Amino acid sequence: AGDNVGVVCHALTGNANVEAWWGELLGAGKPLDTSRYFLFCANVLGSCYGSTGPTSTDPDTGMRYGGDFPLITIRDMVRLQAEVLKRLGVTKVAFVVGGSMGGMLALEWGICGHLPVRGVISLSASGRHHPWQIGISEC
Repeated sequence: AGDNVGVVCHALTGNANVEAWWGELLGAGKPLDTSRYFLFCANVLGSCYGSTGPTSTDPDTGMRYGGDFPLITIRDMVRLQAEVLKRLGVTKVAFVVGGSMGGMLALEWGICGHLPVRGVISLSASGRHHPWQIGISEC
């Protein structure tokens, strides 16, 4: 089929274990219906849950990347997720859902064009930060 995929995007402090953080919504007959959809949730690029990130060791120096780790954008994360899905034979996405940073990922999925997306559900997210949000993040 390759067209019944639901992409679940996790928050900044989350990981790919959908059952741990959205378990009440996961399962046959529930909103994240595993009898109807192939659900895909991947740890985001740069996270500490299985992806290379700032705490990983730079093979050239033998030290942690730390501040030398390349900047990663929401767009980069979605591009990588789309590439994985394409390699799995996915041709279109039924829906993308996410909250907080995951909601930002869902919004990017809706505009990126890497794969056709039928529906986007973005919770507690915006397309960009306002100055006060940036200020809070810098504290």
